This record gives sequence, structure tokens and C-alpha cells, in this order.
Amino acid sequence: MAFRAYVLQLCGDLAGVREVAEELIVQAREQYMPYWLAAGTILHGWAVALQGDPRAGVDEMTVALDLFARAGTDNLMPYALTLMAEGQVELHEYALAAASLDDAQKRVDRTGERVCAHELCRVRGEVLYRSPDPDHAAAERSFRAGIEIAREQQAKFMELRAATSLGTFLRSQGRSEEARDIMGPVCGEITEGEGTPVVLRARELLESLLA
Repeated sequence: MAFRAYVLQLCGDLAGVREVAEELIVQAREQYMPYWLAAGTILHGWAVALQGDPRAGVDEMTVALDLFARAGTDNLMPYALTLMAEGQVELHEYALAAASLDDAQKRVDRTGERVCAHELCRVRGEVLYRSPDPDHAAAERSFRAGIEIAREQQAKFMELRAATSLGTFLRSQGRSEEARDIMGPVCGEITEGEGTPVVLRARELLESLLA
């Protein structure tokens, strides 16, 4: 069930994540599984935050991080902190989002857990780009780093997510041709996941760049 929620999160299916996470939370409480309760709670909070209630979502994710700490494991903490940072971005709490990502990066460096390294870079790019005092050069570097890490890991869906963030950024900077050159090949390599929010968003961006 947790893996299913994780896959849905990667696909950007907010409603699906929320539904499965709720089931995971109930099951974890019934069977007293603290770690999986933390996992379900962080995913549920992330979905709530991105579905339009960022304050409630971030508050729930704060509870989840405490549950992870009490479970006594660093496993998946970089991933959880990256989800928290996304919620904090929705609240425009950019300094807190940057701190969450710094914490996640320290854990990646210490443990070598790189399952979310591409997403960490992508979300950091969003923080740098969307903050009141944006650093466009650093944001672009972060987006591109996310793409490269995803390519190294042969994670096409993650590459698509990072490329979409970079393409959106480049278009906002008046660099639509560069954005098109990035999005075209990446979209063309996607053979699965048609109809998922991540793929639909990427294809919508590409179509707007080709118009």
C-alpha cells in the first residue's frame, strides 16, 4: 500500500495519494506500525497541501516528521523532508523550505540514500525561482542537476518532472526555444503513464511551446 501511494505521488495524482494514504494510516494504527503511520501521514499531508490547503498539509507533515523521528530511523527522511519543502513553498515559506531541503541534503550525504536526489534538486530550483529574492542562475542549475541525476538513475518519470520545471522556468525567462528543445526529446521518450498528471502537464507545456 505504501509503495502504491509512493508511485501515485510520483505521478502527481493528488486524489489517489490522499485516498491510499488514508487507508495506510488506518491500517498502521490498527496494527501499530509507527513507521508506516509516519509514511502515510507525510504523504497525506503533502496531498492536502497541494490540493489547496497548504497550512493543514504542512501541519500534518510536521506531525509526520515527528513520527519518523520517534520511529528511530532515517529511512526515507530525505524524501519526507522534500515533500515538506513542497508544502512550505505553497505557503510561501521559502526560508523554511530551503532549511528542509538543506536537512534532506545532509541526510543524503551522510547515508547515501539517493532515491529522491533528483526531486530534492527540482524542488530546490522551485524555491530559488519562486522566492521573493529569486536566484535565477542557481534555480536553473538545480533544475538541470535534477535532470542529470534522473538520467543517471534511468528514472524517466523523474526526468520528465525536472524537465517540466526547467521548461516552465525557461519560458518565463523568454527562452521558449531552449525550453522546447528540452521538453521535446523528454516527452518523446515517455512510453508509460499516459493520462497521469505529470505527463499531461509536460505535454501541455510542450504544446504551448510549439504553438
